[in-house]
Amino acid sequence: MFVCAFLACCATYKPSEADLAASRLLPAPESQETAESLAERSIKQRLIDPTSPIFDHYLVVNSIYKPPLGAPVAGWFMCGTVNSKNRFGGYVGRATYLVRFSESDPDNSISSVLIDGRDKTAAAVGCRQIYDSEYLYPLANHDLAEEVEKIISKNE
Repeated sequence: MFVCAFLACCATYKPSEADLAASRLLPAPESQETAESLAERSIKQRLIDPTSPIFDHYLVVNSIYKPPLGAPVAGWFMCGTVNSKNRFGGYVGRATYLVRFSESDPDNSISSVLIDGRDKTAAAVGCRQIYDSEYLYPLANHDLAEEVEKIISKNE
């Protein structure tokens, strides 16, 4: 019974055409730069030393993300990595982050932020699912194949 439930939650999610169409209609951030700035502000609020982070941002994309134990979430997402200082003043190493931009105001609001901690799994798994999906839709004229290859190789 447990094995069946585990396999069901980890199975590849295939969104319906209606879900994909609805996802594409959600308002997008104005630009990659606007999205990066908003993500940085939001992530800095969650850090011990908000003056120290070093960011590496990935491309903003529209996708549908299916958390292992949750309902599918459509929207505009951006992943990346952040390295910041701990209480002792040393950098802790890169942690993957995943942000979902607000549907009502994507230029000024983020609806959710996930930053990997010591387990280093949740955001990385989510980012891999988002960027390794056949349902990606880029923000603007970007080389999506090149960006996806960069992201996948960093999260292996």
